[in-house]
Amino acid sequence: MAIPLGPRKIELLTYPLTHNPIKISLLQHYLNTHQKDAIDSTTAAFEINTRVVLLDQLEHHSESFSAINPNKKIPALVDGNRVIWESNAILHYLAGLHHSDLWPTDPYLQTEVIRWFMWESSRWSHCIGTLLKHRVYFPFWGYDGSPQEIEKQTQRLDKLLDLLDETLQEKRFLAGQVISLADISIAAPLMYADEIGLNLDQHPAVKLWLDELTSSHWWQQSQQALRVFREQAQVAT
Repeated sequence: MAIPLGPRKIELLTYPLTHNPIKISLLQHYLNTHQKDAIDSTTAAFEINTRVVLLDQLEHHSESFSAINPNKKIPALVDGNRVIWESNAILHYLAGLHHSDLWPTDPYLQTEVIRWFMWESSRWSHCIGTLLKHRVYFPFWGYDGSPQEIEKQTQRLDKLLDLLDETLQEKRFLAGQVISLADISIAAPLMYADEIGLNLDQHPAVKLWLDELTSSHWWQQSQQALRVFREQAQVAT
């Protein structure tokens, strides 16, 4: 293995409260738990420095952040002259640097992960993200959520959970019998399942899958990091 010349600095611009940054937090804790020695030797060791972008103060609309991500959304990753945005792309990039088993080697399973990424970004994230905005994020910032929007997205979420349950009746995880980036991407917003009163009695396969994820050490570490962020943010206001 090549001897690293020094730590490589990677900057993660994020806001830990929201579900897309939670994906990255889950991945980081998973990698710390499972693959401390699996970093790509050709890239040398690296450190990820986190910079919080305050959404409630509209810092994501600043000129400096817009230069990094013209979509004005978090998270974003800066690795030297490489800039990566879209949370699922960041998941893939970081997993690749670690040669993580979360990105499968089999082309079919890779396609399965990509398929779930597409479903997550086109269907799942919009629905549950909007629900969390009105149930969790707005109240956290001191604003009222819309009861009409909460009702609308709750009904939509139930139908999406039907699809997940059908899949998980046949598989232990979304892309097969082992965990992948697909599970981290889709499970991330369910870190708020208890807070939003999500009842999974009609979706037992989803419940079994989520119970397995939430019982893991890396999930609990990420959950604790979120809890600390929320406590510190409330003290600062």
